[in-house]
Order: sequence, then C-alpha cells, then structure tokens
Amino acid sequence: MNLLLFGEHEYEADGCVHVTGPRAQHMQQVLAVQPGDRIRVGMTDGLMGEGCVLAGNAQEGYRLSVVLDQQPPPLRPVVLVLALPRPKVLKRTLQLVAGLGVKHLILIHSARVEKSFWSTPWLREESIRQQCLEGLSQVRDTCMPLVELRHLFRPFVEDELPILMQGRRALLADPQGEHPCPVNIKEPTLLLVGPEGGWVPFERTLLESLGVEMVHCGARILKVDWAISALIGQLYPC
Repeated sequence: MNLLLFGEHEYEADGCVHVTGPRAQHMQQVLAVQPGDRIRVGMTDGLMGEGCVLAGNAQEGYRLSVVLDQQPPPLRPVVLVLALPRPKVLKRTLQLVAGLGVKHLILIHSARVEKSFWSTPWLREESIRQQCLEGLSQVRDTCMPLVELRHLFRPFVEDELPILMQGRRALLADPQGEHPCPVNIKEPTLLLVGPEGGWVPFERTLLESLGVEMVHCGARILKVDWAISALIGQLYPC
C-alpha cells in the first residue's frame, strides 16, 4: 500500500480521519507506525497529501490529521470495453485497470465468455470497489473508475457503442488485426479487448461494420491482463 485511501465519511467532527479495518492492520503490521509518523494519504475521488498519525492501533483504528494539497495523476482518456474474464483473472484485472488510470470500464458478454462467469462474487459492487481501491493505493491515485456490466453483446454493440464512439477513436484489439496498435496518440479512445480465445468472426464483423479499427499488439498471444497493460502502455505511455 503506497497510498492510504479514505472516504469523506471517515472525517470526524474535529477534522481528523479515523481509519479502521485492513488499512489499520496494514499500518500496524507492515508500516509499524507510531504517533507522530507521517504517511502518504488520499481521499477517494479527491486530493492526495500527507497524514500525521495521532494515536491508535489495529484493533481500534488510527486517527490521523491530514493535509490534502496534491492532485492525483492525470486520467488516461480511454474507455475500456472488456469481455468478462474468468473470475480468477477478473480480480487482478480490476486492480490493473484502476492502476493504469482507466476511468471507465465496461464488462460485456461475448460468445467465448461462459455464462457462469456472471455469477462470481467478484462482480458484487463492494468487491469491485475493493479491488479498484487496491489498484489505486498501489499506484498512488484516488480516482475510482466507473465500472459497468452489460450481459448482452449485440444490444450493447448496436445501441450503446455508437454513442460511446462519438469523439473517440475506436480500436478493436485482436491478433488478426491488420495494423499494429498506434503509439502515443493524443486523442481519446474506445478500446475493445476480447476474452482469452479472442472474438468470434460474427463479433469482429459486427464491430468492424460500425467503423471500429482492428489492431494488434505484436506476434505474441497475450493473456487478457497482459494485453490490456501492453495496449494502454502503447496508446498512452506517459
């Protein structure tokens, strides 16, 4: 944890912040904080700064006085549309997406996504939030991504995707793409990444019919989370 995140609701009447639960355990067991120690802090969807430990322990929580005077890292202007990964991959993918600065993630169904994936507890609102917070605290960011779920492929593509494409360059990541993924672009993008196993021909044809560009990120066949990292790193390296 490189940034201690807290919510606005955790402010007390005197202006101090009271941190409990796993964060307090981390402060005691990993950071070994003592009264007077200063640590990096940030308010979710707000500013970052420094917190001074006043008192506390892992059981009762810690009280901190905080000064928030730093902006979080700039957003990456990308909307990521991702075919729902396997549950064990979803957890680390949510952390990755939040850490990369993606601020809008849409998880969709596709032909190679098993219907049972949608019943995973990792898709519960609180589980999504916790994994995103893990990613943000690792990279020192405070801005929570918007995560949306779409259970039907074709209605999403036909009804919503054209609206999302407005003002954005739409890219479909696929090993069969004719052109490599562009590098260091200056425009907003809509990036579509398929499941492990890729998009089926019908899905590719439908997406291309809307004007989505099919691109690849090299000869290697990458796992979903590896592909996301490689693609966004090429599009927005800074």
